[in-house]
Amino acid sequence: MRPFSNPRSRAAAALLAVALTAVACSSSKSSSGGSGALASQLTLGGPAECPKNNFCLPGLQRVYGITFKSFKTLDADGPLTYQALSSGGVDVGEVFSTDAQVLAHNLVVLADDKHLQAADNITPVIATAKATDGVKKVVNKVSSDLTTEILLGLNKSVGVDHQDPQAVADNWLKSKGLDNSSQDAAGQSIKIAAFNFSESDLLSYIYGDALKAAGASVTVKPDLGSRQTLEPGLQSGQFDMLIEYAASALEFVDHSAGVANGDVNNNVSHLKSMLSAKNVTVLDAAPAVDTNAFAVTQATANKYHLAKMSDLAKKA
Repeated sequence: MRPFSNPRSRAAAALLAVALTAVACSSSKSSSGGSGALASQLTLGGPAECPKNNFCLPGLQRVYGITFKSFKTLDADGPLTYQALSSGGVDVGEVFSTDAQVLAHNLVVLADDKHLQAADNITPVIATAKATDGVKKVVNKVSSDLTTEILLGLNKSVGVDHQDPQAVADNWLKSKGLDNSSQDAAGQSIKIAAFNFSESDLLSYIYGDALKAAGASVTVKPDLGSRQTLEPGLQSGQFDMLIEYAASALEFVDHSAGVANGDVNNNVSHLKSMLSAKNVTVLDAAPAVDTNAFAVTQATANKYHLAKMSDLAKKA
């Protein structure tokens, strides 16, 4: 889930130097709460919405019982955040869990061990008419092998190493034996749409090329648009398949407060209920999850023995 600003709308790199100057003036203090917790000695960096967003500062206090020494306004998983983390401008930064920059900057994403963030696991959805047993078998097998760590590495290959996303997808499928020829999806013609960011393109090629190997005729439409365009397009039959994110998709189709939470089974179950009436079938969620997360440098993790968010509540 991405409750802050659009994750893929980032400032141009050329503006970074100017923006950093502005950021230096945007730090705001927050009460340490007198808890003596480690977090009370550290600075958190994140989007401007963080101090009022239930998935950021208020949620961290409510769920983990931590309040940071100070908060510095940065951007939403953009260059300001990664620069501030790398330079020591902040100790903890809000990022996306599968962003390639996490690896590029050698960061440690702290495990959300108390499930503050809603579970935004990779979850393929497909027109029910196309959801044959063979298609479901192929897609669910791909999902079962796709972890957050794997997706993070694949994103790095595309976003940092500048490799072709379809080639990256095919190499990974081959490494897992998911490119073996079969007739499981033979006779099916499937159009897969991708959201307008690179991870979605990559995922569409991963699932699409696995279906091709299983005999389907597949067309991938990369970088096609936003959820506001693609979800209605799927439901109206403009295309057949979309690689979704469980919590974000659920919040889009069901506006009930709190329906999406940190339990992926809850999110998928509700999503199935909502989409079945629209002739869309929700397939298995992958272990891979792309959600808001909090990261530190490897040096900070080593210094304070940090691996999960609860570690920030330890006595300093």
